[in-house]
Amino acid sequence: MKPFLATYLLLLPNLLWAKCDTLMLSLSDALHIAHQHNLSLAMANHTVESASTQKAEIEAIWFPTINLAGEYSHSLSEIAVESSIGQIEGQIADDIKDIATASPLLGQIIGSLESSTFRLPLIPRNTAMVGLDIGWTIFSGGRRIEASRIADALIELAQNQLSATREMVSAGVIEAYFTVALAESVVKVRRQANNNLQRHLRQAKLMEQEGMITPTERMVAEVKFQQSATLLCESIANLASANNDLRLILGYADGQQTTPTTSLFPIDDLPPNSHYQTFIQSAPTIMIIRNQEQILSSRFAMERSRYLPSIALLGHQQLWSSGLDKNIVPRTLVGVGLSWTLFDGFARQSAIRRTKSELKTLDASRQLATNRLSVAITKLHRLIGSQMEQYHSQLSAQRLAEKLAQSTHKAFSEGMATSMEVVDAEQISTEAQLATLITLYTIDTSIATLLSLCGQIESYLSYLPTPATNTQ
Repeated sequence: MKPFLATYLLLLPNLLWAKCDTLMLSLSDALHIAHQHNLSLAMANHTVESASTQKAEIEAIWFPTINLAGEYSHSLSEIAVESSIGQIEGQIADDIKDIATASPLLGQIIGSLESSTFRLPLIPRNTAMVGLDIGWTIFSGGRRIEASRIADALIELAQNQLSATREMVSAGVIEAYFTVALAESVVKVRRQANNNLQRHLRQAKLMEQEGMITPTERMVAEVKFQQSATLLCESIANLASANNDLRLILGYADGQQTTPTTSLFPIDDLPPNSHYQTFIQSAPTIMIIRNQEQILSSRFAMERSRYLPSIALLGHQQLWSSGLDKNIVPRTLVGVGLSWTLFDGFARQSAIRRTKSELKTLDASRQLATNRLSVAITKLHRLIGSQMEQYHSQLSAQRLAEKLAQSTHKAFSEGMATSMEVVDAEQISTEAQLATLITLYTIDTSIATLLSLCGQIESYLSYLPTPATNTQ
């Protein structure tokens, strides 16, 4: 009994852990929790918010800009107008001649002043001013319109990336959830087999003591029981690992075990492949490429619009000044500005050719992604169909194997079967049950992958059977 005692002592902590701190969790609840706490989804949501903010930033080009500007300057010399009487006399020579003729004394005075100069200050050496500069682009060749379209496409791109992330996270939750469900079912099957072999071992020992069987047959039962106990320990360890993976994706703290309440299930009424093919063009993967094409198309239009001029309304309002006369420097200015690049070293032509090449690349990428999605959906649909056919045949084989194990146990108790036949029948029954569970797991996770490729993962819950449906 010592080897069996050691095995159970090893198994006891896992068995006790499986009974405590358990959270009953349905698949719907698991998806809801993941959508609330998954970090990948949180990052994708922040990307959508960032795109919305970027749109507001881009659309600011439709509004005028108003800048408050201040300036202080110190010049090395004073700005002034300097002239002489002789220069002025040259400009009014006829008038001076008339004055000199009419008044010889006045003519003598004017003649003596011809070499004299005078200076009229206009702007002092130190000046300061504060004013408002206003600019409003009224024509940009269509660049503002295309920029707004790019901003809208960026928001759609972020939203489609969020949808793609949600599909990926949901498919991951479903896979992790049913991995736990499979691990729990495997533990139940292994524990039942272990109990059956333990009962057979007790019976074999009694029959050995009565001389009904040889020690060899008892040893066969003992070896198979120890192997079964080891497999049970491994299955419990796998369950703990699967629980840990599910806790991580759900954001739960360590040490809290989750027990799925949604069992593995078959899908008897699978829609045809053409039903899923209709969702390809609206799948997040394809929509992301379409958004990138929209952005590039707007960029292409913007590059072409660079051949056109830009026209803007300009204005200036002086609020305060020192040293500046309003008769010299006006306080209010209004005008129209034009900017037109006539030659830029063929940069515009190169940008247009580059954008055309990128558009062709994206178009090829979209066609390639469409073909790959179609092939992947077809393969998954065929896999699910073949697995369903396999499940029904495995279910029949499982029931026959269970009946064989029961009848073999009974025959052994009546001395009509050997211990080897009992352990073989028990192993066949266990393997048949495990094969059925693995087939159901493949079906359930494959349909999740299929729906996530189509962008229809939210419809997964509609595939769940009603509570009255018995999958086994």
